[in-house]
Amino acid sequence: MNTHPTSVIGQSTRRVTGPLKVSGQATYAAEFSKDFGDELAHAVIVNAFAASGRITSIDIAEAEAASGVIRVFTHENAPELPYKEPLMRPQVQPQVGDPLRPLQTDQIYFSGQAVAVVVAESLEEAEHAATLVRVHVDETPADTDLHAARQRPLAEEKQDTPRVSAPKKPAENAKMTGRPADVTVGDPDAAFESAAHTVDLEIEVKTLVNNPIEPHATIAWWEGSHLTVHDKNQWVDNARKKLALAFGIREQEIDLKVDALNKAKDAVEDALGVEESSVRVVSPFTGGGFGSGLRTWPHTFLAALAARELERPVRLVLSRQQMFNSVGHRPHNVNRVRLGADADGRLQSVIHEAWQETSVYEEYTMNLLNTTRMAYATSNLRTTYRLVPLNVQSPTSMRAPGEASGAHALELSMDALAYEIGMDPLELRRRNNSTHDVQGTPFSSKHLAEAYDLGAERIGWADRTMAPRSMRDGDDLIGLGVSSAFYPANRLKASASARLRPDGTAQIHSASSDMGPGTYVSMTMVAADTLGLPMEKVEFALGDSDFPHAPVHGGSMTMASVGPAVKAACEAAVQSAIKVAVDDDASPLAGAKASDVRLEHGELIGPGGREPLMDVVKRHGESIEATASSGPNKLQMLMPSDYAFHSYGCVFARVRVDSRTGEPRVEKVVAVNDVGKVINPKTAASQTIGGVVMGIGMALMEEAVLDPVYHRYANDSFAEYHVVTNRDAPEIEAHFVGEPDYKLNPLGARGVGEIATVGTSSAVVNALYHATGVRALDLPATLDKFL
Repeated sequence: MNTHPTSVIGQSTRRVTGPLKVSGQATYAAEFSKDFGDELAHAVIVNAFAASGRITSIDIAEAEAASGVIRVFTHENAPELPYKEPLMRPQVQPQVGDPLRPLQTDQIYFSGQAVAVVVAESLEEAEHAATLVRVHVDETPADTDLHAARQRPLAEEKQDTPRVSAPKKPAENAKMTGRPADVTVGDPDAAFESAAHTVDLEIEVKTLVNNPIEPHATIAWWEGSHLTVHDKNQWVDNARKKLALAFGIREQEIDLKVDALNKAKDAVEDALGVEESSVRVVSPFTGGGFGSGLRTWPHTFLAALAARELERPVRLVLSRQQMFNSVGHRPHNVNRVRLGADADGRLQSVIHEAWQETSVYEEYTMNLLNTTRMAYATSNLRTTYRLVPLNVQSPTSMRAPGEASGAHALELSMDALAYEIGMDPLELRRRNNSTHDVQGTPFSSKHLAEAYDLGAERIGWADRTMAPRSMRDGDDLIGLGVSSAFYPANRLKASASARLRPDGTAQIHSASSDMGPGTYVSMTMVAADTLGLPMEKVEFALGDSDFPHAPVHGGSMTMASVGPAVKAACEAAVQSAIKVAVDDDASPLAGAKASDVRLEHGELIGPGGREPLMDVVKRHGESIEATASSGPNKLQMLMPSDYAFHSYGCVFARVRVDSRTGEPRVEKVVAVNDVGKVINPKTAASQTIGGVVMGIGMALMEEAVLDPVYHRYANDSFAEYHVVTNRDAPEIEAHFVGEPDYKLNPLGARGVGEIATVGTSSAVVNALYHATGVRALDLPATLDKFL
């Protein structure tokens, strides 16, 4: 289907929701409270202060007697919920272990665990009463020390005692087991020993916490057996399914014992995609998430439970302190990286061993080693991944989960290897730039070399001197650093609906999310481009589980997944309009074959003439609707592909360090990415800038510190957990290279949101080494390391 030569796609376009946000008209989860008036009750969670043990008693008498209190729920009086297991767990949920089920057990797994919820007529009354709940715990020794715990022996498969978790056998599919396999190619140990140049570093990434501007919140209410939830999340379809399973509202029975593969495939898809009609989750605006909204956390279930028991709407909003221990975090991890190269800088051996914390009740895994397995060309490679159960809440995704930490370790090691060889760090990366992954699968499209060229030009790399501490500006030491960046190009099946209305406008729906990247505007652009309509004639709506299915709003997959579905739905609606036109005697296209009619510039053109698309709809007098899906089905996702799909990029950083105080500051960052077709350069650049800012926080400031005695976060506020503010943010340039990747999807677009974070922390720390001669091997790289 042809599009207008001056297509809106590829043009920098302002957010269509901008006026709503700046005028305060955008409604976020907790703000739907105005719909309920005085009927709304307010809930506050009581958190455990012990990190391990069992609750022996909970005294709620004083709390229940407090002014305004309606009820206090604990494990002793809360109804038992079925929490049914789905046929297949969603990819955002750990595949091994059991999720935390609030108020369903007396077991304490970590400090901060929800042990009671107080519901009152006002928030202030609930908060006061929560301080009156007395929780008594028979404490057992807790363990939150990753360094000590990773020395434990590997766990036996059926052993109950938490130990370091062994990988699954390499033959088993990691997507099904959730526990990545060790990977070995060639003989990396022998190659390392014989290499002309080697480095062997241990690099640590401390715990980081998702801290979006909007705290997590839920409003839940029941109408008979129908549950409606306003929830801050990044996947309304998953929240709907998890709530339905938790309350046993609907159970999908399915028989997979069928002979034909197609029947089995259809059965699996039906089970995974079933819409639980008695649950509706609404989340039209999300004030940031960075991964914290991918799962459905205990507070959402508690709000729904309280609302059902009290037969009135209940609002539950997490405090900033509770955000540190209630919605996951980027897990503490330690990486040992050994690299060996020949005299010319060609990598001969790559060995990356990683240890990562998880909770004691489920195994959270992330792509910590994916970058190492595909970033650079080598014939000898080994990656090993070990999970260490600790008394912490289950970690979760945080922008570029796994890749940000793993690439940081790899890219610091590449920089160290360059200095060991005496080679320019950018040249070392150029010499090892690969055309395929470690399995030999070619990349679908890769323009990293062009990214290196542009980034080096924009940062002034040619003026960089090699020796550390060789560049100065008065009392400041100047450093330039570089890092490569890689992130998988994900695409899942998505659906959308398109409605062409007689008033000349189009309405598009999909159950996607927008936590800031600009989903509203980008999908509006795709629809307007496909239909040949001005953007102001297109309305895109999202964030409602009653809309057609969309995958998780994470993993940089929304445009690559939902975008093609929007395009397909619009094309299907056009085909329906063509059928109306050729059957309409009043149309110039009457009597033509539908296959001979095409859409150009918003007009239907056929052998007998042409007519504007929306004139056909207007004369029809009724909306013309269509729903379509796009993307791989569940079985195709498990099949090997002819191509490896990734996005690529590089980050260049210029820093200055005060030689008297050791204070590091980032002066400029240039991020250049190859992400296929850029739908909206304005929002793509905005995403890149946001990713860089988060990477700077990871490099210099952010660390959630666990008290070694009480095993709780000691800095659970913005006063002590420091994030990058406008004053800290440097000059940031965002550039894009490459071409559309039509092997991935019909739009040729890959994800943008995560990749800038992947390379930023390592570029900054590498620049700090160039400035000071000190290589900070654990994050954050605070000023004490450079004194």
